[in-house]
Amino acid sequence: MENTLTKNLPILIKELSKKEINALAEKITASVDSGDENSGELYIKLDFLEKALKMAKDAIKEGAIDELKKYDKGQTLGGVEFSVQEKARYTYNHNQTWVDKKAELTAIESDMKVAAKSSNSILDESTGELIPAAKTSYSEFITPKYPK
Repeated sequence: MENTLTKNLPILIKELSKKEINALAEKITASVDSGDENSGELYIKLDFLEKALKMAKDAIKEGAIDELKKYDKGQTLGGVEFSVQEKARYTYNHNQTWVDKKAELTAIESDMKVAAKSSNSILDESTGELIPAAKTSYSEFITPKYPK
């Protein structure tokens, strides 16, 4: 079976390395710096590709894990050393003490957000405690909305 996608990638990718990741990123950003690409349009195209690549990776992940488990640790594919690893996830919501403390923390955070919106500390009338405003920081981001 012919791998059309991977046969076309060498046009952009010389080798699979951190150095080549940086070189490719530099080529992409250089197209904006040189005026060949509009930064807004390129950002949207890159966002589109990022989403498509994530969907593709997610779709093949299970099969890839099964395939890569067949290899010994320290093996390489395409010059890239890989390993299949496991990650533990912990849940605590079965512990009532944790649930109660989490709810208490959420309430404190909520009160601090209210204080931040008022640009001042606020008084908790039930306890007489002065609740400080949460510290805020802002960042700008782009939210593309793709047509269906």
